[in-house]
Amino acid sequence: MSARILEVALAGLNVDRELREAIIGDLVEERAQLAATRGERVADRWMFGQVLRSMPTLAHAALRAGGVRVAVRILGAAVAALLAILAVATASAALAFDTLSPGTMARFAVAVLAVDLAYGVAGGYLAARLGRVAPLASAVAVGVLGVMLSMVATAGATPGWYPLALQLLLVPATSVGGWMRARQLAAGR
Repeated sequence: MSARILEVALAGLNVDRELREAIIGDLVEERAQLAATRGERVADRWMFGQVLRSMPTLAHAALRAGGVRVAVRILGAAVAALLAILAVATASAALAFDTLSPGTMARFAVAVLAVDLAYGVAGGYLAARLGRVAPLASAVAVGVLGVMLSMVATAGATPGWYPLALQLLLVPATSVGGWMRARQLAAGR
């Protein structure tokens, strides 16, 4: 695992650049020592585990430091992104349902799922762009809100597997959009 991936993850959580550099320096140093004694694969798995374990702690620290203001900004960005993507997705679904029969829609359900997941990526990016205090948290929040919405509003014209697939893949899709924005932040854009 490269230091660049760690840099992007920390930038996505809006960790201060000075603290980011300290964390990355420590982890890269420990990873190098582990790689010398136990091998590259073990060192990569260790570093990946460290990153995954630190994400909730860093996100919680950002929420605790910012308080309600940060939580409201994250949720506000997620709701705004969800509403924007929902408007576009609803318009495209209405067009598809007007032009295609339900049977045709069912045959193209995988393509429809891919389009919905692309909307999820766009929603995650938009939420991360709007949620400047914690871009990755905003992207995950829009995914969670989208899953909750899909649990109550999934159309009956889709095959039975579709709602489950959407619910399982939507948060990872929005996280990809948030990751895209975090990469921009790590690069200083």
